[in-house]
Amino acid sequence: MRNATSIKKYMLYTALVLVSGHVKADWTVLEKNNNATDYVDTANIRRSGNTVQMWDLSDFATPQSAGGYVFSSMLTLMEYDCTAKRSRKLQLTVFSGNMQKGKVEGNVTLGDKAEWSYVLPNSRGESMLAVACK
Repeated sequence: MRNATSIKKYMLYTALVLVSGHVKADWTVLEKNNNATDYVDTANIRRSGNTVQMWDLSDFATPQSAGGYVFSSMLTLMEYDCTAKRSRKLQLTVFSGNMQKGKVEGNVTLGDKAEWSYVLPNSRGESMLAVACK
């Protein structure tokens, strides 16, 4: 029961951070290419045992389309299992403008229902896992 309470508190914190627009985020460039710049928020990494939660932001050079939404940036709360080298998406929000500006076009919160997947070697996910678990 204690774990359920902790999860609820964390999800409330997550929602508050999202609504606040990450005012105190420390966006650090993870990768950049012609299509997008990927950032991680190193100031708000949360650790609990072998798991870590970290926000990332993808800022696209041109608007993207997926799931019926058109968006220019995507904010994702990821959870990493540093021991098993796997990850899962807890929350995803897409914005009409770059750098999470403009209108919120869509928001999906999976929380504990999100499925774990193993991080592929030499991938963006592996780069993110390295930052989260260092």
